[in-house]
Amino acid sequence: MELSQHILERVERVLDYHRASRLTLASPPTTPEPAPSVYRVFDGHEKIALPTSLLDPHVATLSLLHLGLEALPDSHMQPPQDLKTLASWLYFAYGIPPGQAPRGATPVRTAFSGRRLYPCEIYVAAFSIAGLEPGLYHYSVKEFALRKLRPGSQTLAQITRGRPDLKFLRTVPGALLVSTIFQRSSSKHGRRAFRAAVIDAGHVVQNLVSVASALGIRELVRLVLNENTMRRLIGLSPDAVYGDAESVQAMVVWADAADAADTTGARQSIVAAAGPQGMSSAPPQMAEPVDAGWTPIPRLPLSPAPIEYGSVQAAQLDCVAPGMAVRELRPPVTESSPLGADYPVSELPPPEEPYGGWPLRKLLLTRPAPVPINTGTISRGTLWTISQLAFRTGTFYPMFPGGPHIALVRPLWIVSGVVGMDPGVWHYNPIRDRWFAVRYGLFRPDLARACQPAEPFTAAAAVCFMIVLLKNLMTQSGPDIYRLAHLEAGYAAQRMLLASHAMGLSCHPSVDFFDDEARTLLGLGKTEWEPLYAVAVGTTPQATAAPATPVPQEALPWRG
Repeated sequence: MELSQHILERVERVLDYHRASRLTLASPPTTPEPAPSVYRVFDGHEKIALPTSLLDPHVATLSLLHLGLEALPDSHMQPPQDLKTLASWLYFAYGIPPGQAPRGATPVRTAFSGRRLYPCEIYVAAFSIAGLEPGLYHYSVKEFALRKLRPGSQTLAQITRGRPDLKFLRTVPGALLVSTIFQRSSSKHGRRAFRAAVIDAGHVVQNLVSVASALGIRELVRLVLNENTMRRLIGLSPDAVYGDAESVQAMVVWADAADAADTTGARQSIVAAAGPQGMSSAPPQMAEPVDAGWTPIPRLPLSPAPIEYGSVQAAQLDCVAPGMAVRELRPPVTESSPLGADYPVSELPPPEEPYGGWPLRKLLLTRPAPVPINTGTISRGTLWTISQLAFRTGTFYPMFPGGPHIALVRPLWIVSGVVGMDPGVWHYNPIRDRWFAVRYGLFRPDLARACQPAEPFTAAAAVCFMIVLLKNLMTQSGPDIYRLAHLEAGYAAQRMLLASHAMGLSCHPSVDFFDDEARTLLGLGKTEWEPLYAVAVGTTPQATAAPATPVPQEALPWRG
């Protein structure tokens, strides 16, 4: 199916943005501006303190990444649908661990964010959670509290408006919305902010998924939502200034069936407000007019004098603007490879199935930030396991690849210190779970020229560049491929972080690389493949061995 002309024009504008946002050796530095606050607080809205007695996601991380919910015993499945479970989910996925930052520095959170900019916010759409009235809430990280923004009837009706595929939300406890505030990223990345912010959203989405599985929550992810209805839902005016601009990138649904015993009038009222068809078509089925009560929600400025980057907002709108139906991405779009089908496979012994590793709780609370990388070696099996857990554990709607692998991004590894692999450029094919030697050589000097800062990349045992066949895929399937590919790069990198840390290694992701130098290093100069993200993996200065055996789940208490 060919795309219409106005869709192709949006594709070309997004490609223009990508070209303009490349870093080059001659790129002017980003104009300094006051660092925006990494906290948003909706003062004046009802505050609900979250409980601090939490459930314990004490599951072996490698087993969790490999098996998901199957890594848990039956007794740990479907935790109580209450405020304590919600608080546990939010804290371990995007909270501030104790004692993680020196005085005066921005505290790290449990999900990675480059340069600690934390452009993401989380909103909770609560439909049937014991101890919490139905409604839309903002998760205030600084306060570890929720601030109520909307009533339940408005929230469900707006999310499902014009989306019959979302009518199932009437039957679940709730959903978490992950948004990006581009101004936080542009304060350091300038016009590259769209790329950095959406990748960070991918980190948060994956952490929400990992923590949900560790708690026994069944989750469902949607990466396509209506920009205008979501902006209205979270309280943005149509003419919001750049400093306030915020876009919802993903929804992570608490997909367990809502408790049958929860037959409160509050839940029945929000279901009734959405109408018998779940808002699949017409507003008349709503209990209130569509435009009733949709006044903007005031926001305090995050920075006294933000610099506006119109190209960043334009890239977001070109990706998600109306004009084409939500298109599911299926083969052959999801099966691309930078190498030809007849390229020779490097016959390497595969690793054993991953299991064990540090418990997820320990990783999230003690190692959320990159640890310095030491010049040391790792084994081939270790690198293969990290690649499997990052790229062969599936992806999210609207992408449906032909197997359990990532749909859009592909990894090229610069191997420098991997026992059992010669130094050089290697492609790990997640579709076939096989390795291909692209060219041999020691490329640490090239990494020093391509990456910023150079130290973790030149010391790393291996560096992964995530690449995507950008123009080809966008002209086939539309401009939103650009946003979806960055989300994929983010959640693949978050899996890589968790897997590396679980094995006692260090992992350093970065969006700060010189695009043309990276393309030359990877041999992409005459192709349409574009690098999106770079991740260095290596040993720590003081190696910390991971447990050799899985954590015995059956011996753990249900509640922490």
